[in-house]
Amino acid sequence: MFRKEQTLPRSRSAAILQIRTFHALRYRDFRLLWSAQFAHSLSLWIEGVARSWLVYEMTGSPFLLGLVQVFRATPLLLFGLLAGVMADRVDKRRLLIYTSIATMLLKFSLALLITFGAVQVWHVYVNGFLMGISMAFAQPVRSSMVPELVDKENLMNGVSLNQAAMNITRVFGPALAGILISFIGVGGVYYVSGGIYLVVIVTTALLRTRPVASRAKRDSVVRNLKEGFRFAAGNALVLAILAIILGPLTFGWAYMTLMPIFADQVLKVGSSGLGLLTSAAGFGSVTGAATMATLGNVRRKGWVILAGILLFEVGLLGFALSTLFPLSLMMLFLLGMGNSVARAVANTVLFHLTPEAFYGRITSMFTMDQALQPFAVTIAGTIAEFTSAPLAVTILALIGIIFILIVGSTAPQLRRLD
Repeated sequence: MFRKEQTLPRSRSAAILQIRTFHALRYRDFRLLWSAQFAHSLSLWIEGVARSWLVYEMTGSPFLLGLVQVFRATPLLLFGLLAGVMADRVDKRRLLIYTSIATMLLKFSLALLITFGAVQVWHVYVNGFLMGISMAFAQPVRSSMVPELVDKENLMNGVSLNQAAMNITRVFGPALAGILISFIGVGGVYYVSGGIYLVVIVTTALLRTRPVASRAKRDSVVRNLKEGFRFAAGNALVLAILAIILGPLTFGWAYMTLMPIFADQVLKVGSSGLGLLTSAAGFGSVTGAATMATLGNVRRKGWVILAGILLFEVGLLGFALSTLFPLSLMMLFLLGMGNSVARAVANTVLFHLTPEAFYGRITSMFTMDQALQPFAVTIAGTIAEFTSAPLAVTILALIGIIFILIVGSTAPQLRRLD
């Protein structure tokens, strides 16, 4: 494995890497992976705000706004598990390069349609679906590379920093998108989002990865998939961790598609306020990830996971009931922090419980909450269409809380996890 720490000259940068919070960044290839993750996430959040605002301006419909996320997330459901299999079979670096190029071209294509005034709602749906296919293969591969690039002692640190890379951009990315929309329009934001992907492609190309030697290559894809399911189903603790992450977050994250309605109708803060709302959740996520990166191997991991997920749902419920902008920002901060803490600990535990040959498949299962969101988004969008967005999000939060209580009370191995 390419885990050798790079010898760094005495400098301020080298001194920073000696701080416990940043230990995993001492590994040269993890730094490249982290940089690619950072650029990918920045592009993702900028484009996400632009996409939601574009559809909301074109339609004004909560249902059609939610349908955008359905088209974007459906490929994750159709291809997410297959992507996990491919991560255990093929050269991860090459697969990431191909998917990054495809994503960049899709962003530029929609930018051109907007520039020439030819964009229609169905263009956004088709573009989102195709981009979802690309991302369905990219994210499980990128996440499953973390334990290959750092040692087990720094695994919690590496997983947390990888999450931080995804969430730091949520602090300023959406706010930046809101400002950019005001100055260069939605089309310009899509050009910026596509251009950022050049960084993703270059840093990924510089990664040093070992040849694939997994036994999965010698079996069929279907057999690989069945093996992954058998492993997860045969380990009660793995199954409990997957359930406590997938259930609440599947329904919880659907609130993101309704965010423009909260910004416009409930809180009356416009596109700039929309960016700040999304940034608040990102700031909470960064705080949670930084905390776990610093603490490292915490005790009572099962209770930490349960507490983090519960904090997510409480923050979501508070946001749904709030009509004050500052209070909404605070609730989203708590929501983001809870999610980040729970995911960092759960992901690290799964890597420790999983044989290396199954990293890709288990990682794809761990991220299936994004793939299952179309169901929650459809429910939320329908409720919001006929009642209100706050009521829809309140129902989502209550569903999550009930799920936590059920899993927490029926999975003693999760509560005993240390």
